[in-house]
Amino acid sequence: MTAPHLTEEELLALGAAFPGLEFDNAECRAVLLESGNRDIQAAPGSGKTTILAAKLYLLARRWTSERSGLCVISHTNTAAREIRERVGKTPEGLRLLSHPHFIGTIHAFANQFLALPRLRSAGVQVDCVDDDVFAAKALRAARSHSKTRFWMEQSPERRAALVATLSFAGPGLAIVSKSGELPKEGGPVGDFLRRLKARLSNEGVFRHDDMLAIAEDVLVDQKRLPSILAARFPLVMLDEMQDTSPRQAALIRSAFGERVVMQRFGDSNQRIFDGGGDGHFDFPREPFLTMSTSRRFGPAIAEMVSRIREDGPAVVGKGPVSPHRPTVLVYDTARISRVIPFFGELVLARFDAATLAAGQRVRAVCARRTGMANQAPGRHVGDFWPPLATPPADAPPKQANAWTMLGEGPGIGAVPTNLGPRAERARRMVLVALREADSPAAVNVREPWQLFRGLRAREDFDLTLLRKVCRLMAMDKEASATALGRSTLVDMLYTAVEPLLFPGMTRPRFAALEFFASPAEEADAEARHGGLCHVTVGERSVTVDVDTVAMTKGETHLATLYLESYGLSRRFDIPDVVPLLAGQPRAKGRLPATIPLQRRHVYVGLSRPTDFLCVAVNRGRLDGDGETTLRDGGWDVVVVE
Repeated sequence: MTAPHLTEEELLALGAAFPGLEFDNAECRAVLLESGNRDIQAAPGSGKTTILAAKLYLLARRWTSERSGLCVISHTNTAAREIRERVGKTPEGLRLLSHPHFIGTIHAFANQFLALPRLRSAGVQVDCVDDDVFAAKALRAARSHSKTRFWMEQSPERRAALVATLSFAGPGLAIVSKSGELPKEGGPVGDFLRRLKARLSNEGVFRHDDMLAIAEDVLVDQKRLPSILAARFPLVMLDEMQDTSPRQAALIRSAFGERVVMQRFGDSNQRIFDGGGDGHFDFPREPFLTMSTSRRFGPAIAEMVSRIREDGPAVVGKGPVSPHRPTVLVYDTARISRVIPFFGELVLARFDAATLAAGQRVRAVCARRTGMANQAPGRHVGDFWPPLATPPADAPPKQANAWTMLGEGPGIGAVPTNLGPRAERARRMVLVALREADSPAAVNVREPWQLFRGLRAREDFDLTLLRKVCRLMAMDKEASATALGRSTLVDMLYTAVEPLLFPGMTRPRFAALEFFASPAEEADAEARHGGLCHVTVGERSVTVDVDTVAMTKGETHLATLYLESYGLSRRFDIPDVVPLLAGQPRAKGRLPATIPLQRRHVYVGLSRPTDFLCVAVNRGRLDGDGETTLRDGGWDVVVVE
């Protein structure tokens, strides 16, 4: 079928489906009614996800085909999950969570419809698609090969990165590294690394980039695929388009050709992932629609955000009108450790206990996590908050987690839903749990179907109870949502698999496996790693979450502190944009490519808060008139004490 054309009359249904939300804005209505190929440039807090969910709801009311569906692709699992949750709040929208529709990430789309079918047809059973798992296996194998180990020891950090990021590239699946040039073929190290990549692939261990390359290879090899995919998905919507790399965008174009209606949502001003220079970024294409009204913040913050934007119309702030003026914290180098606590004290002075207890986050964000520049401190987040300066190589490895693996959006059990993917995750959870418990039943078993086939053949094991546990995990999305539910599932699983465990693996030891750590325990572990700053004044306290801008994209905060940093442009971002923040004219001429990228980080950081915006800058990096310029431009300037 073709995509339905929505009418003004149909928009009236949104009042009942989305109570409390307004859809009378002319820009929003234009987006809802658009039925052709169009890009939508949406400002921070403009309600893009809500509008997308509302449009999907209206389309679901008119969708009649059982073979063709809507395809909604987002950049991250978090964004895709948010769309599914918004859509799943209405009975009509719930239908979009099952066949023939698709809502997921670009990687999930490439895997499900392109890469995995190709691998299965070639007889390759996929064990995992995980960059960290691949890196661990590749590095372990490389260090066990004497010549490669010696080669790595000559430049440990750089060459370890070369090995850890061995990847397939493009149609033809050339073996490359994402971290630099590999040793040439014909030498012992170069040949070993290429054999290693092939061996791990045959064992079913892949990186995410590998799956994109396999998908690209499939599209070159199978010329009919675009027409098949276009018939399956006549309407494609892309969310968070600014974070979609040129390579990913090219893959989507190749997958569908010109046969579908494609609508792309995003904000080019928030493009902080540069795509690795792998192609031309073409969002938004003229003529595009805009959503320039933000309901996240009021006019004061909107003015500062607009000053730093790169493209598009000014942001209109229709959110809460805050009495707290945007503020610049000026610090001396010797006082840099006071910047984040001082910000917390300002928050406590400006907001009462009820407001802080409402749950909105208070954040300190920075464009860079680490850096080695020979400059005065204020170069990266580690200068302000040393616990976050841990190099990635020294950070604790990510662990598989049962409840993350089992996570699911709404809709399970509410409509006839395709439970296949969730049931497969439940079975894989069982396999990983047995691996973590060192069960003999999981030795050399890579796929859940292999485990269950082997268990069916055993006369000393009754599979009935284990099947019931898997069925419960697949059908009841709330089973793992509470501490009691998680404890009950672990207890049931232990009872079902006890005959497969060593005698020393008691029920308490099984429940204590890191694999079953609760989300709260994981959060505690992250806090111990250094991301939280607790500030107390008298009997009141506030917690400031400290992280990078990249890790806070899409968030809304009560108060945000943007910490200056030293970027690839060899300039500090906040001192560089002081004239812009003060409302002065932009410099003419074309800027080096790294500077707009650096300024987009500032844009993202400044557009997070609803009520209180702060930036921090070293006094030594402000020229003589810098503080006056900022005050004249509408900022309060406060010296960190």
